[in-house]
Amino acid sequence: MQSPAAPPPLTLELAGQVAAQALDRLLNAVPGLHRSRPWMKRRETALIVELLRHLTPRRCLEWGAGHSTLYFPRFMAPGGSWLSIEHDEAWGARVRSLCRDPRVRLEVVPPDRVPWSGPRNDGTAEDFRTYVGRPEAEGPFDFVLIDGRARPACVEAALRMLAPGGAVLLHDAHRDIYRDAGATYRFRETFTDYRREIGGVWVGRNDAPVSEILDTARQRALWSLARDLGRTSIGRLLRV
Repeated sequence: MQSPAAPPPLTLELAGQVAAQALDRLLNAVPGLHRSRPWMKRRETALIVELLRHLTPRRCLEWGAGHSTLYFPRFMAPGGSWLSIEHDEAWGARVRSLCRDPRVRLEVVPPDRVPWSGPRNDGTAEDFRTYVGRPEAEGPFDFVLIDGRARPACVEAALRMLAPGGAVLLHDAHRDIYRDAGATYRFRETFTDYRREIGGVWVGRNDAPVSEILDTARQRALWSLARDLGRTSIGRLLRV
Protein backbone atom coordinates (compact mmCIF):
# COMPACT_ATOMS: atom_id res chain seq x y z
CA MET A 1 0.00 0.00 0.00
CA GLN A 2 1.33 3.39 -0.94
CA SER A 3 2.02 5.62 2.07
CA PRO A 4 0.31 9.05 2.13
CA ALA A 5 2.30 11.93 0.71
CA ALA A 6 4.20 14.03 3.21
CA PRO A 7 2.77 17.51 3.80
CA PRO A 8 4.64 20.40 2.17
CA PRO A 9 7.11 22.47 4.22
CA LEU A 10 5.36 25.07 6.36
CA THR A 11 6.78 28.01 4.42
CA LEU A 12 5.53 26.53 1.15
CA GLU A 13 2.14 25.75 2.66
CA LEU A 14 1.73 29.30 3.97
CA ALA A 15 2.89 30.78 0.66
CA GLY A 16 0.27 28.74 -1.16
CA GLN A 17 -2.43 29.91 1.23
CA VAL A 18 -1.43 33.57 0.85
CA ALA A 19 -1.46 33.25 -2.95
CA ALA A 20 -4.89 31.60 -2.82
CA GLN A 21 -6.21 34.40 -0.59
CA ALA A 22 -5.01 36.99 -3.12
CA LEU A 23 -6.86 35.12 -5.87
CA ASP A 24 -9.97 34.95 -3.65
CA ARG A 25 -9.92 38.73 -3.27
CA LEU A 26 -9.65 39.23 -7.03
CA LEU A 27 -12.50 36.84 -7.79
CA ASN A 28 -14.70 38.29 -5.04
CA ALA A 29 -14.36 41.69 -6.73
CA VAL A 30 -15.87 40.40 -9.99
CA PRO A 31 -19.50 41.61 -10.24
CA GLY A 32 -22.02 38.80 -10.39
CA LEU A 33 -19.51 36.05 -9.61
CA HIS A 34 -20.55 33.93 -6.64
CA ARG A 35 -18.05 31.76 -4.80
CA SER A 36 -18.99 29.49 -1.93
CA ARG A 37 -15.71 29.70 -0.02
CA PRO A 38 -16.07 30.87 3.60
CA TRP A 39 -15.02 34.40 4.52
CA MET A 40 -11.96 33.14 6.39
CA LYS A 41 -8.23 32.96 5.93
CA ARG A 42 -7.19 29.89 3.99
CA ARG A 43 -5.37 28.51 7.05
CA GLU A 44 -8.65 28.67 8.98
CA THR A 45 -10.54 26.86 6.24
CA ALA A 46 -7.77 24.27 5.91
CA LEU A 47 -7.82 23.63 9.67
CA ILE A 48 -11.58 23.04 9.66
CA VAL A 49 -11.35 20.75 6.62
CA GLU A 50 -8.58 18.73 8.27
CA LEU A 51 -10.69 18.36 11.40
CA LEU A 52 -13.76 17.29 9.41
CA ARG A 53 -11.81 14.77 7.37
CA HIS A 54 -10.54 13.09 10.53
CA LEU A 55 -13.79 13.38 12.45
CA THR A 56 -16.07 12.32 9.53
CA PRO A 57 -19.17 13.68 11.33
CA ARG A 58 -22.67 12.55 10.47
CA ARG A 59 -24.64 15.18 12.39
CA CYS A 60 -23.40 18.76 12.28
CA LEU A 61 -24.65 22.00 13.81
CA GLU A 62 -23.75 25.56 12.89
CA TRP A 63 -24.71 28.78 14.63
CA GLY A 64 -24.34 31.62 12.11
CA ALA A 65 -25.09 30.80 8.46
CA GLY A 66 -22.90 32.01 5.63
CA HIS A 67 -20.56 30.74 2.97
CA SER A 68 -19.44 28.15 5.52
CA THR A 69 -22.93 26.65 5.14
CA LEU A 70 -22.30 26.26 1.42
CA TYR A 71 -18.77 24.88 1.74
CA PHE A 72 -18.15 22.67 4.77
CA PRO A 73 -21.07 20.19 4.49
CA ARG A 74 -19.27 18.49 1.57
CA PHE A 75 -16.78 17.11 4.11
CA MET A 76 -19.40 15.32 6.22
CA ALA A 77 -19.75 11.56 6.21
CA PRO A 78 -22.04 10.17 3.48
CA GLY A 79 -25.63 10.50 4.57
CA GLY A 80 -24.77 13.25 7.04
CA SER A 81 -26.94 16.23 7.95
CA TRP A 82 -26.07 19.88 8.58
CA LEU A 83 -28.33 22.16 10.64
CA SER A 84 -27.59 25.88 10.43
CA ILE A 85 -29.19 28.34 12.88
CA GLU A 86 -29.26 31.97 11.71
CA HIS A 87 -30.73 35.03 13.45
CA ASP A 88 -31.20 37.34 10.44
CA GLU A 89 -34.15 36.61 8.15
CA ALA A 90 -32.81 38.41 5.07
CA TRP A 91 -29.34 36.87 5.33
CA GLY A 92 -30.80 33.45 6.00
CA ALA A 93 -32.95 33.71 2.87
CA ARG A 94 -29.89 34.73 0.87
CA VAL A 95 -27.84 31.74 2.03
CA ARG A 96 -30.78 29.39 1.56
CA SER A 97 -31.21 30.57 -2.05
CA LEU A 98 -27.57 29.72 -2.79
CA CYS A 99 -27.48 26.33 -1.08
CA ARG A 100 -27.88 23.32 -3.37
CA ASP A 101 -27.07 20.60 -0.82
CA PRO A 102 -30.25 18.73 0.24
CA ARG A 103 -28.53 17.59 3.44
CA VAL A 104 -28.40 21.19 4.71
CA ARG A 105 -31.31 22.68 6.66
CA LEU A 106 -31.23 26.36 7.57
CA GLU A 107 -33.54 27.73 10.24
CA VAL A 108 -33.97 31.40 11.09
CA VAL A 109 -34.42 31.95 14.82
CA PRO A 110 -34.72 35.69 15.59
CA PRO A 111 -33.41 37.20 18.82
CA ASP A 112 -35.70 37.32 21.85
CA ARG A 113 -34.77 40.92 22.54
CA VAL A 114 -34.19 43.75 20.05
CA PRO A 115 -31.99 45.66 20.20
CA TRP A 116 -29.66 43.13 21.74
CA SER A 117 -26.76 44.04 23.97
CA GLY A 118 -23.60 42.44 25.32
CA PRO A 119 -19.92 43.28 24.79
CA ARG A 120 -19.34 44.70 21.31
CA ASN A 121 -23.03 44.14 20.62
CA ASP A 122 -22.48 40.40 20.24
CA GLY A 123 -25.68 39.57 22.10
CA THR A 124 -26.14 37.88 25.46
CA ALA A 125 -27.56 34.49 26.37
CA GLU A 126 -30.84 36.19 27.34
CA ASP A 127 -30.98 38.21 24.12
CA PHE A 128 -30.65 35.00 22.09
CA ARG A 129 -32.14 32.43 24.45
CA THR A 130 -34.30 30.70 21.80
CA TYR A 131 -31.55 30.90 19.15
CA VAL A 132 -29.04 29.25 21.50
CA GLY A 133 -31.41 26.57 22.73
CA ARG A 134 -33.19 25.70 19.47
CA PRO A 135 -30.87 22.83 18.36
CA GLU A 136 -30.81 20.99 21.69
CA ALA A 137 -33.80 18.77 20.86
CA GLU A 138 -32.09 17.62 17.65
CA GLY A 139 -28.75 16.62 19.14
CA PRO A 140 -26.40 15.11 19.83
CA PHE A 141 -24.04 16.49 17.20
CA ASP A 142 -20.65 15.19 16.08
CA PHE A 143 -19.41 18.61 15.02
CA VAL A 144 -20.50 22.12 16.01
CA LEU A 145 -19.33 25.31 14.26
CA ILE A 146 -19.96 28.57 16.14
CA ASP A 147 -19.75 31.70 14.00
CA GLY A 148 -22.89 33.69 14.80
CA ARG A 149 -24.36 35.66 17.73
CA ALA A 150 -24.00 35.12 21.49
CA ARG A 151 -21.01 32.88 20.88
CA PRO A 152 -19.94 32.29 24.50
CA ALA A 153 -23.47 31.08 25.27
CA CYS A 154 -23.38 28.84 22.19
CA VAL A 155 -20.04 27.35 23.26
CA GLU A 156 -21.50 26.38 26.63
CA ALA A 157 -24.72 25.06 25.10
CA ALA A 158 -22.78 23.01 22.56
CA LEU A 159 -21.15 21.00 25.33
CA ARG A 160 -24.59 19.67 26.30
CA MET A 161 -25.35 18.79 22.69
CA LEU A 162 -22.06 17.10 21.83
CA ALA A 163 -21.97 13.42 20.86
CA PRO A 164 -19.19 11.17 22.23
CA GLY A 165 -16.01 11.85 20.28
CA GLY A 166 -17.40 15.10 18.87
CA ALA A 167 -15.77 18.52 18.60
CA VAL A 168 -16.80 22.17 18.85
CA LEU A 169 -15.11 24.93 16.86
CA LEU A 170 -15.38 28.66 17.60
CA HIS A 171 -14.39 31.13 14.89
CA ASP A 172 -12.98 34.61 15.63
CA ALA A 173 -11.27 33.33 18.77
CA HIS A 174 -8.96 36.37 18.67
CA ARG A 175 -11.68 38.54 20.23
CA ASP A 176 -11.15 39.36 23.89
CA ILE A 177 -14.83 38.78 24.62
CA TYR A 178 -14.39 35.08 23.78
CA ARG A 179 -11.24 34.58 25.84
CA ASP A 180 -12.96 32.67 28.64
CA ALA A 181 -15.38 30.76 26.42
CA GLY A 182 -15.06 27.01 26.65
CA ALA A 183 -13.28 26.85 30.01
CA THR A 184 -15.54 23.96 31.02
CA TYR A 185 -14.25 21.74 28.18
CA ARG A 186 -11.72 19.15 29.24
CA PHE A 187 -9.63 19.39 26.06
CA ARG A 188 -9.17 22.60 24.08
CA GLU A 189 -6.76 24.23 21.65
CA THR A 190 -6.56 27.80 20.36
CA PHE A 191 -4.86 28.88 17.13
CA THR A 192 -4.09 32.58 16.80
CA ASP A 193 -2.00 34.88 14.63
CA TYR A 194 -1.32 38.65 14.43
CA ARG A 195 -4.97 39.75 14.22
CA ARG A 196 -7.00 41.08 17.13
CA GLU A 197 -10.71 41.41 16.37
CA ILE A 198 -11.29 38.85 13.64
CA GLY A 199 -10.12 35.35 12.86
CA GLY A 200 -8.53 32.76 15.06
CA VAL A 201 -9.87 29.31 15.86
CA TRP A 202 -10.69 27.55 19.15
CA VAL A 203 -11.43 23.81 19.22
CA GLY A 204 -12.90 22.02 22.22
CA ARG A 205 -13.69 18.40 23.08
CA ASN A 206 -14.74 16.70 26.28
CA ASP A 207 -13.68 13.07 26.00
CA ALA A 208 -10.55 12.96 23.81
CA PRO A 209 -7.64 15.29 22.97
CA VAL A 210 -7.99 17.59 19.98
CA SER A 211 -4.73 16.10 18.66
CA GLU A 212 -6.64 12.91 17.77
CA ILE A 213 -8.50 14.72 14.99
CA LEU A 214 -6.06 17.52 14.15
CA ASP A 215 -2.29 17.79 13.74
CA THR A 216 -2.13 20.41 16.48
CA ALA A 217 1.68 20.71 16.50
CA ARG A 218 1.82 21.47 12.78
CA GLN A 219 -1.13 23.85 13.02
CA ARG A 220 0.52 25.77 15.89
CA ALA A 221 3.74 26.04 13.89
CA LEU A 222 1.89 27.26 10.80
CA TRP A 223 -0.08 29.85 12.76
CA SER A 224 3.10 31.01 14.50
CA LEU A 225 4.75 31.49 11.11
CA ALA A 226 1.74 33.48 9.92
CA ARG A 227 1.85 35.55 13.11
CA ASP A 228 5.51 36.48 12.62
CA LEU A 229 5.15 37.23 8.92
CA GLY A 230 1.92 39.15 9.41
CA ARG A 231 3.67 41.63 11.69
CA THR A 232 6.21 42.58 9.00
CA SER A 233 5.73 45.20 6.30
CA ILE A 234 5.70 42.58 3.55
CA GLY A 235 3.23 40.51 5.54
CA ARG A 236 0.89 43.48 5.88
CA LEU A 237 1.21 44.18 2.18
CA LEU A 238 0.37 40.56 1.31
CA ARG A 239 -2.43 40.48 3.94
CA VAL A 240 -1.10 37.22 5.29
